[in-house]
Amino acid sequence: MKKLILASLSCVLLIACSNSTKQVTANDLVGEWSCTAEYKDLGVGTVDLLKLDANGSMKDENYIFDHQLSSITFNKPINDYFSSPFKYLRINKGKWHLENNQLTYNLTPVSFKRIIFHDVWENIQQSDFLKREEAKIFNIYSSTQGNDEPIKLEFKRFIKNGFIVTQKLADRSYDSICTSKRAAKFEVSERLEIYKQMHNIK
Repeated sequence: MKKLILASLSCVLLIACSNSTKQVTANDLVGEWSCTAEYKDLGVGTVDLLKLDANGSMKDENYIFDHQLSSITFNKPINDYFSSPFKYLRINKGKWHLENNQLTYNLTPVSFKRIIFHDVWENIQQSDFLKREEAKIFNIYSSTQGNDEPIKLEFKRFIKNGFIVTQKLADRSYDSICTSKRAAKFEVSERLEIYKQMHNIK
């Protein structure tokens, strides 16, 4: 699960752009990015706000929107992968580098926090089932197991104001759409800022 959540970060290598091939450089990746990914088989959406510095350091705000429990509780389809009563934020810092057309980064968790609204949290506390299942979800996302493993992702193609990357696993793959932070959808960025302010996250 940890690698899947981290999959929405950024990435590597030879990029197909129209009918031509462009080799990515480190300068292409320096900056601030907003990356979204939908893990439909898991019922999870993620938004990663990345800051990649020229000196090789990086910061990641990894917002996790979990729909597994709400789908069971309310028995409703997922209409928006980036909106859920069960929200979590992991802040990571680390290093990244580009070599041989491959981006590698190592992240260290700085903090992990629930960003669940107060009324929702009170409802959770009134149900033994919800308390137990939410605690399981929290423990999965907050686990530090596997954090010492480097992450490697591949570019799929460039798009306007950003790029699409793919994480390939043994039996599946996931796409992540990354756009420059300035070009990211305003409503998503504004929503994340509200979450941070309400939960006193800096």
